[in-house]
Amino acid sequence: MGFIGWDISTSVIGVTYFNDDADWCWSRHLDLNKGKKGRTLLEKGEYLESQMHTLEPSDETCGDHHFIEDKLAGFTPGFSNAKTLMSLGAFNLLCSWIIKKSFGLYLESMTHIHPSTVKSVLKIKKAKGEDKKMVTLSLVVAHEPHFTVDLTKTGKPKLYMFDRADSYCIAWAGMRKFHAKR
Repeated sequence: MGFIGWDISTSVIGVTYFNDDADWCWSRHLDLNKGKKGRTLLEKGEYLESQMHTLEPSDETCGDHHFIEDKLAGFTPGFSNAKTLMSLGAFNLLCSWIIKKSFGLYLESMTHIHPSTVKSVLKIKKAKGEDKKMVTLSLVVAHEPHFTVDLTKTGKPKLYMFDRADSYCIAWAGMRKFHAKR
């Protein structure tokens, strides 16, 4: 048994795997714009499907429980227009379907998890003016000493590291909720 957290966005998908003993095994990402900017959402979905083998754990560690961040729940009214929200919702659904199909999952094995659940379970708090992404990445690094951060030439985290950190938090929160129900 294992737990996989998915941070889905239209540019980068972060994926993290924990085994049943709550040991972090790995975090990966897939750049949906790599080599081809301007892809439609369907083209990005096709690319995800063609690259699933790079994100999936091996057969012996295939996750039984998949947690996907519910993107629409994280938006503040007035900051995103309806077209953007509909596109993100459609892409989240498309990726969820691809994940289900690729892993041969039952729907009960997939849970969309609200961002506030992740923040609550992990006790993520940011001070006024702090960058939410840096706070999350710092929390993951403090919690998981083997989680290495790839840096740019200027010493800043590469952008995909934030997606990996978010997927870590989603997997951890989902795993904690799963064990709390047992």
